Amino acid sequence: RKALSYSELRNEALQEVLKIGREQYGIDLLKKAGLVFPVKASACDAIPLGVSEKETNKKLLLFDSGVYLTECGLDAGGILGAEIYDDMNKGDVVEMETGLEFIKTASPYSEPGLFYWYRGGANAEIDYAIVRSGQIIPVEVKSSGKGSMQSLHSFLDTHKSPYGIRISLENFSEYETIHVFPVYAVSRI
Repeated sequence: RKALSYSELRNEALQEVLKIGREQYGIDLLKKAGLVFPVKASACDAIPLGVSEKETNKKLLLFDSGVYLTECGLDAGGILGAEIYDDMNKGDVVEMETGLEFIKTASPYSEPGLFYWYRGGANAEIDYAIVRSGQIIPVEVKSSGKGSMQSLHSFLDTHKSPYGIRISLENFSEYETIHVFPVYAVSRI
């Protein structure tokens, strides 16, 4: 590769900045149109959760799971009863539906803010953090009735939350300080 002059290097850098700017502008337009919703990382150590937002780490939720499945190249119409649904990563779909349900049940007088928590290097992540009765409550989403709750317990230990919530295919139940809600009942949280 040939050595670049300063002006060539500057032009390359400028093109990259513009490219990043266009991508961010596009995401901002999608957010304003209500087509995507950001889920922001938070340290979850203060209320409101946005106070300790980690600006660089965001997930985006698409406004509709059917559109999401179609974009993944799957037939959204026939997928729910198909065997392929068991083979695919339905965890993403269930997590997205949970987030969309939180948005639907939020106050119509303010912009909904979704947050999640992760601990870098330790592979611990909570899918959503919500505030109820002045307390930060961790929410873990599981697409089946199985799976460990290590991240949920870790969050409860380090953040002194009174309880955690697990959303899964299980019926309503409780495990010590963890309240279990079925996927269809997210709006009741």
